[in-house]
Amino acid sequence: MNMKILIVFTISLALVIMAHARISTSPAVAAGNIADGMYTVVGEASHRCLEIPSNSCAAVTPLQIFDCDKTGVSNNQKFNVVSDGSGNYTISLVHSDLCLEVSTDKVVDRTAVVQAECVAGKVSQKWSMNQFGVNLEIRDVGSNRCLDIMRRGTGNFAPIFLQSCNNGPNQRWRLNQTTVNVDQGVICRESPAHPARACGGVNDRQQQVSLGKTTTRARCDQACLVNKMVSCRWEAMN
Repeated sequence: MNMKILIVFTISLALVIMAHARISTSPAVAAGNIADGMYTVVGEASHRCLEIPSNSCAAVTPLQIFDCDKTGVSNNQKFNVVSDGSGNYTISLVHSDLCLEVSTDKVVDRTAVVQAECVAGKVSQKWSMNQFGVNLEIRDVGSNRCLDIMRRGTGNFAPIFLQSCNNGPNQRWRLNQTTVNVDQGVICRESPAHPARACGGVNDRQQQVSLGKTTTRARCDQACLVNKMVSCRWEAMN
């Protein structure tokens, strides 16, 4: 009798070990493992990029998706992702230096995600990222809901809201590393990440003229054109 019990126990233990092995080989969900950096955020289903429309510098402007700019000019499609050390992140727009925030207003019972002035430690500006192989979910820390493309949209201008996470492709995103474009891209204001530079040129009388400072070369070129400069320069300030 004791031998039968031992055999049954041994078989049961083996089945438990095999089941554990199968679970361990399934795709793991890892949180807090995204390296700090600058990224574009691309929808897994739409293949379009998260952005702030029209390069808006205004607070409370909501997110949408749009064709990814392959030239890399559109800084409004670029995001700084910075860990807070606890597994969560702040996500800020490169062009505006404003942070992604859960809106306090609702649109037909939907909660929008907007850009707003960054406030250290503000819960509505904290995000978690759960990796699933090559893509991830982006959840707000306050309610644990996912960034969601409205009605599983895949076209340009589809708005972004928070919805209960449902493992849908419209809630999955890929991060692609990128860099800021200070030549032609829009920069709303200077910051340590992208300081303003001195703009000036030589007029038709061969006089050196200072035109102040600008955050991008394109704005300096425009100032030189308006002021009819014969030559134009944009350089770091001492």
